[in-house]
Amino acid sequence: MPPLLLPSVAPVPLRAASSDALFASTFARDFYAVVPTHTEIPNLLLGPGWRFVRILKGSDARQACLRRKSVANALSRDGYYLFTGQEFAPVTQHGRGP
Repeated sequence: MPPLLLPSVAPVPLRAASSDALFASTFARDFYAVVPTHTEIPNLLLGPGWRFVRILKGSDARQACLRRKSVANALSRDGYYLFTGQEFAPVTQHGRGP
């Protein structure tokens, strides 16, 4: 099966505002991954253990909850960044999360 690519534009320098694809784990609560939209989505995130949530654009692409240096290291090494946080948890009528 050919790799799945997100619609993208040419890669942008790290200083410029970028966009990232946000994925949520289906096996662990508040566990997420981000992948720059200009790169190929790793096979790990295409499996049943992950679901696409949304595209984070502009200044929201690298949220304050993400450590810049850790993100840069993980993206260059693995192509994605894994993290935990309630900032992206879906809001229900009773508050955050299911």
